[in-house]
Amino acid sequence: MGLFKRGSVWWIGFTCRGKRYRESTGIADRKLAQRILDKVKGEIAEGKWFEKSPGESKTFGELMDLLINYSQKDCKSKAYISSAKVLKNFFGDYLAF
Repeated sequence: MGLFKRGSVWWIGFTCRGKRYRESTGIADRKLAQRILDKVKGEIAEGKWFEKSPGESKTFGELMDLLINYSQKDCKSKAYISSAKVLKNFFGDYLAF
């Protein structure tokens, strides 16, 4: 994360989830722009800056179902699939992310 100047206005720039973000502070004062950047850092840390889409939260069980379906087509190891099913039964209700 950082500050940079374009003309007389300070901008903030940062990368999150592999995507680069740049936003104008609309401020010509560097100290005030730094405070804005610090506030944005705090909001990102608290999870308030980026909204999560409804489909973004997945349970471990949903992810294991995807893995099992994929593995049944391409994997010949039944032990691999049965291990995935055991893990799904144990951790299935937990949020993966």
